[in-house]
Amino acid sequence: MQLSKFIKIGAVAYLFIAPIFIFAQATEISKTVEMSMSPQNPSPGETVTFGISAYEFNVDLSNVVWSVDGKVVKSGVGIKSFSLTAPANGKSSVVSVSITPKNEAPITRSITISPSDIDLIYEVLDGHVPTFYKGKVLPIKQSQIKIVALPNVKTVSGGQARAKDFAYTWRKDGENAPSQSGFGRNSLIFSNQILDTDNIVEVSATNGLKTVVGAIDIALFEPEIVFYELDLVSGIKYQRAFKSGEYIKQSKLSLIAEPYFLSKGFMTNNDIKTSWYVNGQLATSVAKNNVILNTATTAGRVDVSFEYNDTKKLFRNLKKAFSLNISN
Repeated sequence: MQLSKFIKIGAVAYLFIAPIFIFAQATEISKTVEMSMSPQNPSPGETVTFGISAYEFNVDLSNVVWSVDGKVVKSGVGIKSFSLTAPANGKSSVVSVSITPKNEAPITRSITISPSDIDLIYEVLDGHVPTFYKGKVLPIKQSQIKIVALPNVKTVSGGQARAKDFAYTWRKDGENAPSQSGFGRNSLIFSNQILDTDNIVEVSATNGLKTVVGAIDIALFEPEIVFYELDLVSGIKYQRAFKSGEYIKQSKLSLIAEPYFLSKGFMTNNDIKTSWYVNGQLATSVAKNNVILNTATTAGRVDVSFEYNDTKKLFRNLKKAFSLNISN
């Protein structure tokens, strides 16, 4: 008799507890809502799209309210996405969404968006330009290029985060560059390939609290040979380049050829050969890039050409020609 009472009491307890356990489990599952943000690491001023999804109930039949920093900006039935413009660097916004499924309590999710960006600056390490040239050295085929990443990230105190405190992951033309990635490694050095027309470099930098991503497309240019006059008193007249067909009256003319964006240090590089030709005949040059024309006994048109040959680099062989009209 005692045993039968115990069995009955146990059965009642089981039947009483089981529905509570099942109800609690179902309620927890129904609140599984995913809130997404794209892109995940937005830059200031970039359009950011937020979305929601759920599998345990139909979002299309639910009332959805989107808010930014506590202010309702969009609401209605089944509004599963929302877009905004990311705030300025160092600023942040809280995007919240409240979803109310049919006959259920509201479910709330939120994401804080705190955009930052990253500057990518490149320089050509082996390109030649004249000493007083004020422009940027442009990359050409087989140039050696260095890219430096500078994250624009604010610290908690409002200061500027240091570039050396980030870990960097580099990619060039879709390929990972693990040998140059890592903590504090905010630069990438590479030489572009013969068949390249441009180079796309991507980087991701994180300091554990913030991740910023950036990319740069580096177009490749053609080298150029430009001719100038060398004056024995004032030096090279960089203010004016020679144009083909010009008329000159000097009895002697010293020409300088400047191979823009080609190899730095070409004057002392034994792998680089240069040649001057006057009216098709090889001329004796004073230096690799300098030739003197004796025009005192010459009248009429003179054809001048300069050849640049880099024996180590396939696309570093150029020829530039122009003509002068000599009037005595």
